Amino acid sequence: MALPSRNKLTPTHNTYGGIIYFKNTSSYNQYWEIDIIDKSKGGFYFDRISLEINDVIIHSHIFYVLFSDDNKFDRNSIDPNNYFRTIRIYDMNTGILLKEFHTGDKIFVLTTGNLESGIWDVDITDSCLTGSI
Repeated sequence: MALPSRNKLTPTHNTYGGIIYFKNTSSYNQYWEIDIIDKSKGGFYFDRISLEINDVIIHSHIFYVLFSDDNKFDRNSIDPNNYFRTIRIYDMNTGILLKEFHTGDKIFVLTTGNLESGIWDVDITDSCLTGSI
């Protein structure tokens, strides 16, 4: 039988980030290509996502930062709007490019919590695809 002290690990890092709800309320089945700035920092590790009409995909957006690196960690990188170079959204049925977003475009909206621990929404609507953000 293990001793209680062996079952309880001492944490070595802080955790930042939260949850992102990817929503598709547009009239298009969407295929996203995401050019991530630095996957090694954390956040989300995929560079493609498919969203059919009315899909909602929940994804963890987590950064593990060692205690020794915490004072050097750029907390602005937690904001998913700063986490990608480019997001290209295609019509999944035709392959036509619908919209391209760039770093700093405010497509991810913090709905609950704060930058260091929050819930984010990204909802690409028809008006978002045809107009400005």
